[in-house]
Amino acid sequence: MRPSHAAPRFAVTVLLASFALSACMPAQPGAGAADPSSTSSTAAPANGVATTDGPPPTGPMAKVEPEAPHPSVPTTIEIHSMCAQTVPVFYGEKPKYGSGTKSSVSPNSTSSVPRWGDGTLVVWLIDDQENGLASVHITPRMKRVDIGPSCRTLDAH
Repeated sequence: MRPSHAAPRFAVTVLLASFALSACMPAQPGAGAADPSSTSSTAAPANGVATTDGPPPTGPMAKVEPEAPHPSVPTTIEIHSMCAQTVPVFYGEKPKYGSGTKSSVSPNSTSSVPRWGDGTLVVWLIDDQENGLASVHITPRMKRVDIGPSCRTLDAH
């Protein structure tokens, strides 16, 4: 009977295959020597789910958490005029010298005006030379600006 050489060849093939596979797989956390240049750390919070400081995981198996919903920021504000004549207005920081929009509001009317991206706006009553007569700073919580019957006052609410 001849000795079988198939067993050592099989063992060598399996050993080489395992080395080849291990070279293709990413290193497991905690396996091998620590990389001193790595700044990420792993923590296990009370819920038992590990989190990592650093970039989020990528690839087809990465779990993506939805972003927290942002509160709704209003995009317009109502301007209501109780004045009996057309009133010149300015929407912006400084009339005459700053950037913004000059417009007018018709007598006894209500119109909708766009706000800045953060939901704020500055509304000015101006004269014919574009000098500011009165102003109001609009916050995201405010819904309406009233131009008073005297055509010289602003009330935001």
